[in-house]
Amino acid sequence: MNWMEALLRTYDMCIEDPETMIGSTPLLPICHTTNLVQIEITLGPNGNFLNAEALPKERQMTVIPCSEKSGGRTSGLAPHPLSDKLQYLASDYTDRLILTDDKKGKKIISGYDSYLEQLNNWCSSKYCNEKISIVKKYVESRTILSDLISCGVLVANEDGKILNRDSSVESPLYSISKMIGNQLDAFVRWRVDIPADNVKDTWKDKTIYDSWIGYYLSTKGNRGLCYISGKEETLANTHPSKIRNSGDKAKLISSNDKNGFAFRGRFETSDQACGIGYETTQKVHNVLRWLINRQGYREGDLCIVSWTIPGDEIKSPVDDYSALFELNDEHHALTNVEAAKHLNNRIRGYNSKILNKNVMILVMNSATPGRLSLLTYREKSADDFINKLESWHSSCAWIHRYATKEVNGKRAKMTFIGAPTPKDIAKAAYSDKTDVKTIAHTVQRILPCILDNDKIPKDIVDSTVRRASNPLSMENWEWMKTLSVACSVYKQWSGGNIEMTLDTKRKTRDYLYGRLLAIADLLEGEALRNAGEMRQTTAIRMMQRFSEFPYSTWRDIELALIPYMARLGIKSKYYEMKIADIMDLFDTKDFTNNSKLNGEFLLAYHSEKEEHFRKKEAPRKIED
Repeated sequence: MNWMEALLRTYDMCIEDPETMIGSTPLLPICHTTNLVQIEITLGPNGNFLNAEALPKERQMTVIPCSEKSGGRTSGLAPHPLSDKLQYLASDYTDRLILTDDKKGKKIISGYDSYLEQLNNWCSSKYCNEKISIVKKYVESRTILSDLISCGVLVANEDGKILNRDSSVESPLYSISKMIGNQLDAFVRWRVDIPADNVKDTWKDKTIYDSWIGYYLSTKGNRGLCYISGKEETLANTHPSKIRNSGDKAKLISSNDKNGFAFRGRFETSDQACGIGYETTQKVHNVLRWLINRQGYREGDLCIVSWTIPGDEIKSPVDDYSALFELNDEHHALTNVEAAKHLNNRIRGYNSKILNKNVMILVMNSATPGRLSLLTYREKSADDFINKLESWHSSCAWIHRYATKEVNGKRAKMTFIGAPTPKDIAKAAYSDKTDVKTIAHTVQRILPCILDNDKIPKDIVDSTVRRASNPLSMENWEWMKTLSVACSVYKQWSGGNIEMTLDTKRKTRDYLYGRLLAIADLLEGEALRNAGEMRQTTAIRMMQRFSEFPYSTWRDIELALIPYMARLGIKSKYYEMKIADIMDLFDTKDFTNNSKLNGEFLLAYHSEKEEHFRKKEAPRKIED
């Protein structure tokens, strides 16, 4: 099925679940949107004012009815049907306004008449709701600003003018609601206290949802074939925005270019090019918005979301899985086979709820200002999706120590085994301070490596290895992270077969040179620590040059080790024996080959050091 059909089916399966209405971004019914509301007014059964309050931030998100026009308003008058700004609800809005210097001389228009006209039409229809009639009766009384002033929600001067922000800092709209604009920019929602009605909040009343949906759909014309549902529906003239977040104005579907060539030349109208029902587009966009905010991955303008038709909450393939793969025993060395089993068990267990279902993956990014581009849509069986995740994490499996977790309210480092996130790969390749667009582009390029078992692009591998080979270019914490990420990246690119544990029988030139560098670093490091000196070793300082010219650089490193061997005395014999053992594994031509090393030397360097510290607690007996 196509992506819109998948989203449509997901909406229909999830909308009846009351849990989907919980949270900052609920799954909305059609013809509704959300808005931050600063004022809540409570009315009595006769439309009389009871009280009002300024709402704190945590209570402001509110589901409100909207029309096709008001749902996408940016300028001009387009009232919402029920809850709206004071500009629409107050008949004396313009009389109470104190004009700032930039507004003087300009015509200020109240939306009261257009709001009341729309409300009257709703109440005059067969879909009228008792609470809506009560709100209409109160709005017609034209006392909303006076009532809000009298109960202390709005602050006015002696002439009854509503003070601007600079003159009304004591207003509860600023101290409680943390409002940014002027008081008259506040948004209002309604509570109606009717005896024997347990739902006082209009924004939680399903009968009001149904009342507005029924009325609004009855006013829509232009019926035709919906290309998504396959049914005859009222066709949409415009399509929703706010897809990735509440401030996102970019649209996935738009056909308002009547003077260009969006459809002209082949069709007379946009509906002939592609007709989409109003109900269908509302459902598709509402469920997409809900999925993105609940389980989507966002990096800059890039957005990736994975879901199942029943709406199961699952991780995106590019999400952080480190907490899932935490190692409880850091000293236990895992082979590739053991690591794969460890990772696969965790992945299978975590995703057990989606087995026997299909997984949809949707990738979007900004195309031009105001337009979203659909980059990728995949539908996979859960088994295939999980297999691809297992393959990715197994082929990239390496020991990482840069992740953190919360312990007793504080962040603590943790060790995990698996693949770094695509975001961490991007930072390792291009620096920790790289811009958001570069990170998003890199994540987008790595996604097929996860979904299709492709190799990580060679330029990303080369950049990561090059940076990891230059520890002097970054702080130690960043280099240690970059080093382990580079090991994962190069291992995946080379086929995923290089062991995480030290392979003492591996005789490739790059691997053996990496081991030599690690032993040199360990030898000098122990001598420096014994002397209380805190500085980088010769091996670290010369690592970049070593990666370019290993044979000639090794001679310089080896000579620099002589005084440190003398410092260690008998302890140096252990390191000398290790160097001798590694040298015996070299082919003579390989050892004297002074050409550039590939990323394999980093894996050997990291494995040798891991092995050394893993066995540190075991006593070493060296005979003279």
